[in-house]
Amino acid sequence: MKLLRTFFLTIFLLFIFLISFNVLKYKGWEKEFFQKKGLRCLQSVQVDQEKVEEKFKKFVLSNNKTEFVVLDTDEIIYILEGSMQKGEEVHLKDLCILSSKGEWTILVKYEVKAVTMPWLVLDIVKDDRETSEIYVKNLSIGNTPLYFGVGKKTERNINKGIREAITLLNENEFLGREIKNIELIEEKVVIR
Repeated sequence: MKLLRTFFLTIFLLFIFLISFNVLKYKGWEKEFFQKKGLRCLQSVQVDQEKVEEKFKKFVLSNNKTEFVVLDTDEIIYILEGSMQKGEEVHLKDLCILSSKGEWTILVKYEVKAVTMPWLVLDIVKDDRETSEIYVKNLSIGNTPLYFGVGKKTERNINKGIREAITLLNENEFLGREIKNIELIEEKVVIR
């Protein structure tokens, strides 16, 4: 009986140690990540809604085949914030973007039933080819990658959704034009 109690106590303490270790690792990552230069978050974003709408209107209504629209990180945060799913008990607490050429890191933090969730991190990548393909390369919670099971399945579903949305826009001509290229450059997205 004593051996069984010692075994369960050891397992319990090991479990507590692993949880504590991961929480401390996450807090260290969070502190370090949010000191990075160029990180833009929802609280600091000030976007003129009419200006964004005017950019898209000009892009869609233009007869010029080489027309393009350029959106900065603040405008992308504004657009993403407006499209993030929210419900009665789910609230978008924060949304951040760290941009570089060809790869943007998008961080999302939700509050579910008044409990703040850890940061969900998506690395969005664009190859150097001239295409409208962008995809999620990595999906993680804070600094912990979601390699197996739910993480990879969610990553595949997100990528499938991005592909289908671009295909839908192009094939059904919702914009009145075809999106031929999307470029992720530092602090800007260019859609042609």
